[in-house]
Amino acid sequence: MARNQGLGDERIVDRGDNSAMRGNPHREADAQRANEDGTVMTRAERLSMIRDTWQQVALPTPPNMPGYHLCWLSTTNSSDTIQRRMKLGYELVKRDELPGFKVEKPNSAEYSDYVTCNEMVLGKLPADIYEDIMSVFHNDLPHEEETSIRERMQQTAESLNRQAGRQIVEQARDGGESGYEQLGAQRRKPKFVP
Repeated sequence: MARNQGLGDERIVDRGDNSAMRGNPHREADAQRANEDGTVMTRAERLSMIRDTWQQVALPTPPNMPGYHLCWLSTTNSSDTIQRRMKLGYELVKRDELPGFKVEKPNSAEYSDYVTCNEMVLGKLPADIYEDIMSVFHNDLPHEEETSIRERMQQTAESLNRQAGRQIVEQARDGGESGYEQLGAQRRKPKFVP
């Protein structure tokens, strides 16, 4: 029975649940779509790609390489250069080290032997050096900053306490001798027994 009685639009007619008869439209469409290299992108892969596109994730995640930390390095950053990273211990990953990892073709001949994506080149860093770098940036430096903040807070508190003490003394001084007597009036005078 049609839901839109009297509207006469056949596009909105409820024909019941015949999804089993229709099959999975995504599977059929996926079978017709092939990438440049002849492989078919599944719906899950396509949805993942769409999600990444909207999240502006432009760089593919490289596979794990035991004993190394992998990251993308910029070939265009003037302050964080490839040469600077190589002094720290980074090495560029050659294409034959990750044979199944599909990425874009290199934009420049300089990095044609290496894994690249846009202006980025994949770098690897031995795990022990990576741990040292992470320890410095995510443990040592934050700890030093925390210590510095605590010391400044303590100095500020001590300074405020000194200022408060000075104010009390100055108030007492403004009152003349009786002001000093008021300070001492809070103490009980000792009694000496003869």
